[in-house]
Amino acid sequence: MDEFRKLVGKALRLDDNQLCDWEFIENYLGGGWVAEETLAIAVFSVIRHIDDFNACMICAVNHGGDSDSTGAVAGNILGAILGYDSIPEKFTKTIQLKELLIMTADALGQ
Repeated sequence: MDEFRKLVGKALRLDDNQLCDWEFIENYLGGGWVAEETLAIAVFSVIRHIDDFNACMICAVNHGGDSDSTGAVAGNILGAILGYDSIPEKFTKTIQLKELLIMTADALGQ
């Protein structure tokens, strides 16, 4: 738990870093190979790019680690914050069983 707190704390302290996204991730958060790194990278990406879904996804996957996991977690977090309609169509147009997933998500949200 200490490692998790340390990594997420780093992810939350964004305002005083001048590194580009991937440099910050690789130098301070790790590769996403373990759960605490994955969540820290996702949180960093969401906070850094809260208003830009595309930029958040690029940040979350543009590093040398377990990028499919970090991208999935970041996308889920940002999608939950901003809502389905804020996700660009290029990310949603080929989802299998999309109607069922939307219906299930709506039911869970009630």
